Amino acid sequence: MCINFNEIEYPKEFAYFIGFVWSDGFINRNSYVVIEIIKDDGLNLFNIFSKVGEFKYSERKREGRQEQSTFFFNNKELANFFIENGKYSNTIESHEKILNIIPNEYKIYFLRGLIDGDGCFYGQKPNKNWNNISLQFTISGRYDQDWGYLIDYLKELGINMTIKKRIHKNSKSSIIRSTSPKEIEQLINKLY
Repeated sequence: MCINFNEIEYPKEFAYFIGFVWSDGFINRNSYVVIEIIKDDGLNLFNIFSKVGEFKYSERKREGRQEQSTFFFNNKELANFFIENGKYSNTIESHEKILNIIPNEYKIYFLRGLIDGDGCFYGQKPNKNWNNISLQFTISGRYDQDWGYLIDYLKELGINMTIKKRIHKNSKSSIIRSTSPKEIEQLINKLY
């Protein structure tokens, strides 16, 4: 599937959707794009996803868990678009292919979607000994994720990221992180 952003009715929303799928979506049976998230978050995204294409929506409640929203895009062409550009099960591929497809003016919306799915802005109360605030911005991914291209893109936006790999008892992951308040503020201003 070839995407021409000049022909898309809602290009900002589509770029956001791509970023969100990249972080929190999955491709089922190489034919369907599925997003399953907390119901409240799903309700907030419903309008954006409605501008992208047709989908089935459902909700479920499992014991001991928060209610979930599921968006089911039964669109093999859309699924192939993601697969062809590096999104597939257990992907660790660079963000290069997908970012090169998205025009520069819409890349920030891709980043918003990616951050809404796998990003975190964190602030802590001032430390009474040092009287400073601990700020962090992170995006998380798989342990062996190729972060290079995304880090370069973020550097173009004025934010320098470092890679941290983490091993916990039952899982491995990696993050890219910035702790510069000035850079984080610049990024927030560009995002929103």
